[in-house]
Amino acid sequence: MAAKEAASGTDFVLTARTDYILLRPADGLSAAVRRFQLFAETGADCLYAPAVNDPAILAALVGASETPINAIMGRNDTVAGLGAAGVARISLGSGISRAVLGFIRDCARELLDQGTMTFADRQISHPDLNAVFARRELSRP
Repeated sequence: MAAKEAASGTDFVLTARTDYILLRPADGLSAAVRRFQLFAETGADCLYAPAVNDPAILAALVGASETPINAIMGRNDTVAGLGAAGVARISLGSGISRAVLGFIRDCARELLDQGTMTFADRQISHPDLNAVFARRELSRP
């Protein structure tokens, strides 16, 4: 409750997390539901169970609480699919940073193996980069 009180009057979203499903798959759902209920009672704005993107489990969590549920979007998930399960908030976890690191690795391989940099064809333009830093909308290629 202290965290909720400290965030009062701000745009801060207090997200409560339980790892029961991740750590104890056999009995994790019922324990997670109970934790979610307790978190909601103490004022959590959003509830989160990591590594859960099974639509049936997400739907069960959503059905057990009026508090919005957060899920991390996996490689095989879609925004529409998570929304259909009732998820109200989607996180990307490390997905974007790992994709960038994969791109950097591929760039290095191209430089080393072919001595070329065709990867530069996908770079962001200077005006678009300036717009990002100026917090303007990014234009589409």
